[in-house]
Amino acid sequence: MKNKYKWVAIDDFALRRRHHYGTIMIDLKTRKVIDLIESRNIDEVSDWLKTFTSIELVSRDGARSYKNAIQKAHPKAVQVSDRFHLVKSLVEKASKEIESIMPAYILKYDKDIKRDNPKKPTSKTLDKKERIRQVRKRYSTCRNMAQIAREFKLNQRTVKKYVSEEWVPENYRLTPSILDRVRSSIEIWMDQNLTMAEMHRRISAKGISTSYENVKHYVHKIASKENQNHSSVRVKIHRKHFIKLLYNKGISELGLSSIEQNELKNHLKQNKKIQNIIDTVTEFRIILASQRLPLFKKWIERTQTYQFKHIETFINTIGHDQDAIFNAVLLNENNGIAEGKINKLKRIKREMYGRCSFELLKHKIFLSEFST
Repeated sequence: MKNKYKWVAIDDFALRRRHHYGTIMIDLKTRKVIDLIESRNIDEVSDWLKTFTSIELVSRDGARSYKNAIQKAHPKAVQVSDRFHLVKSLVEKASKEIESIMPAYILKYDKDIKRDNPKKPTSKTLDKKERIRQVRKRYSTCRNMAQIAREFKLNQRTVKKYVSEEWVPENYRLTPSILDRVRSSIEIWMDQNLTMAEMHRRISAKGISTSYENVKHYVHKIASKENQNHSSVRVKIHRKHFIKLLYNKGISELGLSSIEQNELKNHLKQNKKIQNIIDTVTEFRIILASQRLPLFKKWIERTQTYQFKHIETFINTIGHDQDAIFNAVLLNENNGIAEGKINKLKRIKREMYGRCSFELLKHKIFLSEFST
């Protein structure tokens, strides 16, 4: 029976995550599970593969352990790297590249568009301001803070603060901050779109000891106040929206307003490096679908000229596993069916509350295959 399988897919699955893994083999023609072993060790997987003497093609992910095991067991077998894992790896590297060159979000004013819904004070805020006015009015006739504190059920310190002429009710939420000394610098850094981490580093360099969270809260407070007082809209474009474009999404699919979409497009026009990263990933997907190897080789050469630090590591992996990746471009075989079988295996594990032995798990997966 073991001599009839020629084209197969192998992949690993967790028996105990981060501790113990197994390997599953699928027949690419019948789309059925062939066998499972309780290991993904190179030597054990190689010995297991040798028992299947007729194997001619193996689809796998990018794990070097499987590459070496297949090479050891069947040197002449064609190895095909899975396209999904290739795209996933490139997108992860491209995401890190974008994260390294731009802050978490960008704030910009749109001076031509008026605010549609200006922020209104809450009822809680209005109630407190009214109480402050009542305390001041009572103090103008009574002049006894202890009596006013009893009448309004307040602390005497609070009454003293409310009746102080220097204290303005409209600003009761604004408490003094150590960062007020560098507020002008912070506003300049905000206009320069510096990251919170960079602002915190510069503030610390000025001799002000404060936490990163305190800086973050203070910057957000300034931004919200400017947005309330300014007649134009302050648009915030998050870095995550640029990263979502790597996942084959269009700008119209990001759930942004028309103002935000325009600002995102403008930022892409002004920052060619980010646009090149997105174009690189998009072109990679198109080449995989077209199955044209010369275009793929040109894509590698062109991408290397951009000198993207993180994407360069992905290009290096292509060099280490060149034949299997080139076969992924030329051939249709992939590990999709293996991923589906592993999902079925996970469902069986959940039904057994993760307590079934490997032999019982193997029996159940074959039983489910037979029933279908």
